Amino acid sequence: MDTSQIRTLILSTKWTPSPNLSFGHIAETIISEAVRKGILDRHPQHNAEASLKEKIEEVTWGLVIEGVFAPNHTLPLLRITEYGKQCFEAGETTPHDPDEYISRLRKQCPSIDAVTLLYVGEGLQTFRAGNHLATAVMIGVAAEKTLLRLVDAVHFALDTPLRQQRFEEETKGKKAKKQHDELLKRLKSPLTPLASDLESVVTQHIDGIFDVIRRSRNDAGHPTGRKMDRQETHALLLLFPTYCKTAHDLIDWLSSHKI
Repeated sequence: MDTSQIRTLILSTKWTPSPNLSFGHIAETIISEAVRKGILDRHPQHNAEASLKEKIEEVTWGLVIEGVFAPNHTLPLLRITEYGKQCFEAGETTPHDPDEYISRLRKQCPSIDAVTLLYVGEGLQTFRAGNHLATAVMIGVAAEKTLLRLVDAVHFALDTPLRQQRFEEETKGKKAKKQHDELLKRLKSPLTPLASDLESVVTQHIDGIFDVIRRSRNDAGHPTGRKMDRQETHALLLLFPTYCKTAHDLIDWLSSHKI
């Protein structure tokens, strides 16, 4: 097993509420889970078992550094931190498992572009390193790139050349907030016949989530002195896939509908 598979197994395992988790217990549990899920065809023996356990312990220690686990008074016993409990409760899309996070984002948004993925990937790496201002900036850039694609989709979906020209004049070269506002005018217009499932989430996902991400990026990307903590950037990373999916659902819908 590689470290990505090990990390995914650790973060997807339902751990008992017992505060005493040893490195050995975690390693044995992950090997058993790997066999149960068919990742391993059998329990490794001798040198192979020792080598795999060492690798699992290294990944576990990385999660200690990231704050998911903590020493329970004294090593080698560990406990799941309060923050760690939130990570496990978040379910399958956890920023502490970057490969799985990206994989699920690709599945949710098949047409996602390489530039967005580049910045999301950087955001996940800086998050795990504890650089939370940088994380907010990276996710903000990823959200802006998605916004620009959605603006293009609206432009091409407008039903007359004149409306396309006016929309371009209102958006091209303008700041993200201006483009976002003009985009919403068209999407939320009574004259825009959006599909009901999209209409119901435009305000909450496209407006609300983008605004949260944009404000966080602005705070982090300007010399305001504002600090960001792990909880805040963790929340941004959990929100981003919802924004991204709704935006791509709109892009896909607009590609075959005029508004």
